[in-house]
Amino acid sequence: MLWQYSPLVLPLLIPAIMTGVLAAIAWYNRRVAGGPALTLFLLGATTWSAAYALSLAVADLPSSLLCTYVEYAGIMAASLGFVFFVLSYTGRESLLTRTWRCALLLFPAFVSAALLTNDFHHLYYTGFTPVVAAGAIIWAFSHGPLFWVAWAGFTAMNLFGIALLVNHFISSPRVYRPQIGLLLIASTIPLVANILYVFSMGPVRLLDLTPLSFLVTGLTLEMATVRYGLFSVMPAARSLLPGVMTDGVVVVNEGGVIVDINPAAAGIAGVTEDDAIGRPLDQVLPVLAPVIAGCRDEKGVEETEVEMTVAGLPRTFAVRCQHAGASSSGLHGCLFVLHDVTELRSEQAALRKANERLNLLEGITRHDTLNLLAGVIGYLDIALESDDPREVRGYIRKSLDAAGTIRQQMEFTREYQAVGLNTPQWFDLRGVAERALGAAVRGRVRTEVAVGGVEVYADPLLERALYNLVDNALEHGGGVTVMKISCRPECKWEGDGFTIVVEDNGVGVPDEKKETIFLKGVGRHTGLGLFLVREILGITGMTIREIGTPGAGARFEISVPPGRFRLSRC
Repeated sequence: MLWQYSPLVLPLLIPAIMTGVLAAIAWYNRRVAGGPALTLFLLGATTWSAAYALSLAVADLPSSLLCTYVEYAGIMAASLGFVFFVLSYTGRESLLTRTWRCALLLFPAFVSAALLTNDFHHLYYTGFTPVVAAGAIIWAFSHGPLFWVAWAGFTAMNLFGIALLVNHFISSPRVYRPQIGLLLIASTIPLVANILYVFSMGPVRLLDLTPLSFLVTGLTLEMATVRYGLFSVMPAARSLLPGVMTDGVVVVNEGGVIVDINPAAAGIAGVTEDDAIGRPLDQVLPVLAPVIAGCRDEKGVEETEVEMTVAGLPRTFAVRCQHAGASSSGLHGCLFVLHDVTELRSEQAALRKANERLNLLEGITRHDTLNLLAGVIGYLDIALESDDPREVRGYIRKSLDAAGTIRQQMEFTREYQAVGLNTPQWFDLRGVAERALGAAVRGRVRTEVAVGGVEVYADPLLERALYNLVDNALEHGGGVTVMKISCRPECKWEGDGFTIVVEDNGVGVPDEKKETIFLKGVGRHTGLGLFLVREILGITGMTIREIGTPGAGARFEISVPPGRFRLSRC
């Protein structure tokens, strides 16, 4: 081996060192999608650059040919590694079937055989000419037909990978495009340099600038790694997230950073896809952050339900979190699937409510009504046997009272059947309060409505519930002269609290009865009025309690949950 000095050796070793360092980084991150393939590409680039630099440091032809054989090993590794990396990076690993892998590996084997047997057929290189450049001998190789076959094959592989990257650049969210753009630069510059060298169009025709162009490749890959998180935020999971899915899907890496999110999940979070990708999960969907702990290991699966407010309304989501390391993309992290079960849970609750309602109605119609009818029949039988007109009238009056109670119970069953029958909707609270007061009071007492421009999400029987509260106060309040419906706080509020207040200036409710007045059968007559109020309000999660001071009037407070009220005007 005849050594010589060439000023070109050191510049060619710099990109070799840089790509070698990046190859080590890629291998360290080999569990990331495309990590092993990128390692192969960078090792190939390192071998290519180092072997070409060594070929310029030797003057004899046998040594130059040996360096060329080693250089070709790097060319083959770089080309295959690049294609494998792009397929993995873009989520198209499914294209790499066993047949295609074998076909791709057969091509380098064919090129190697053609190159190593060139002395027997001279179809790869037809001749070698020594040329002096920069004070050193450079061997110029004349290309035969097999060289052009090999060059066309490797070029086609690289063009295929670049085309996939261009397509991925167009279809990916904006947040990924700088990263993909850098990868396009890193892969396109060496290809352009190689084309200029092969067709003798470069600034120095005898010098192959392709290894030197790997300096640009190394710099752009370093920027993609440091600035855009090439090994931490990669779009390889995009294949896991069909955009047409109505379920929300989120993929996070091992560091808890969102690497992909579909439109449905972005809508749930109230952000755009571009804004979500690259941010920690606990910043975008904090309710999911505690779920990660249950699916950290490769077999881990965590299933739970979470409550979130979406578009101002509370929603319930069934969440499934699964380790994503076994996917074909090679991603290691967690895959979240959010399925909206709000309607399902509402239907289940409605079914339970319907069963409770049926049981209640059965109790009223079968048990309570039969007891009252038995009383009516008993009173009438006694009246028929009595000869005292005054006593007869007394039993008839008791029978009429029992019959009136039966009628009230039947009216209640009609109203109770309507509870939850229609879909809840938004109501202007002032309008509902004024109509309820007007219908119940009918001018008998003074009324006040101190409600700002507030809308509440409630069952259509909300007006009936307020009417029953007012009617109950007038009947049992003992000398009520003022009825008032207000809200607390008035119009503008802080935080999530909102309360509707119905109050009077009557005798109030004794302390011992405050907890029982809403139970079925408590109170005079049927004892169903306030029970019905609570049932109507409960449809949309409202609760009611009585907190007035005995002797100073009754005060009913209706608590409206967050997301079920909104400010319309002031």
